This record gives sequence, C-alpha cells and structure tokens, in this order.
Amino acid sequence: MIPLLIGQAPSGSSDSDEPLSGRSGRRLAELCDLEFDAYLRLFERRNLLQDLPGKAGKGDQSVTLREGRVLARACLGLCVGRRVVLLGFSTARMFDLVGPALAFSPHWRGEFAFCPHPSGVNSWWNVAENQARARRFWRKLARDAS
Repeated sequence: MIPLLIGQAPSGSSDSDEPLSGRSGRRLAELCDLEFDAYLRLFERRNLLQDLPGKAGKGDQSVTLREGRVLARACLGLCVGRRVVLLGFSTARMFDLVGPALAFSPHWRGEFAFCPHPSGVNSWWNVAENQARARRFWRKLARDAS
C-alpha cells in the first residue's frame, strides 16, 4: 500500500492542492534519492489543515493541541493498515504519537513514524548524523514502496 505522509499545513512555497510539494517536498524527494515527480507519485501526501494558519516567529503558527487532535482523528480512516509518516513534532502530538524519530511502530491500526519537519527552520537537520539517519529512513521507505 502507498505510504501516507501527513504534515500540519501547506507552506507558503507549496500548492495547497498538492501537499508537500514545495521546499519540504523537494527535500524529502532528495532524501529518498528520487526525482521530484517520482516522489510525488510514490507517496500519498496530506495536510491536516487546508490553509496556512500564518507565521509565528521563525516558523508557522499552529492550531491548539485540542483542535489538532480533532483534525488528526478525522483522517484516521486513511491510516488503517498503512505506513504513515507524521512530519513535525506538532503533527505527531496531534496523533498522540510518542517515541523516537524515524522509527515505525504500531499506532492507530497502522504503522506510524515521526520525522522532524523537513523545513529549513528546524535545527535538527543541521546535524550531519541526523541527516544521514533521515536519508537511510527515507530511502528504505521509498524502496519498500516501489
């Protein structure tokens, strides 16, 4: 089954009708060692929010945890029996997912993993070891899905 990637909201650089198609999507395609068009075809991509909620400091504004959990539960039907990657700590919290980054575990009748958000403002990506670990995770996910 096609892996599902879930982000919180569209970015200013992506088309809201084509989730994770901006800079973050390009970073994920690179991590998967895929051409961008192949990445777009290989993964189903969703955002919990349809519109960008606005800016807050260096990043984007977020909905409350309570609102986010309502949004997360509304898309659980898409997750049954699938591998799901939640992008960003806030998104993982909305699904009540706890655990280490980049590791699948059973959750909500699917297999879920959390990946630090691939945006340029997340300092997790500034550590070479984290980048290498993410590359291994995403390349394996892409291989398994093709």
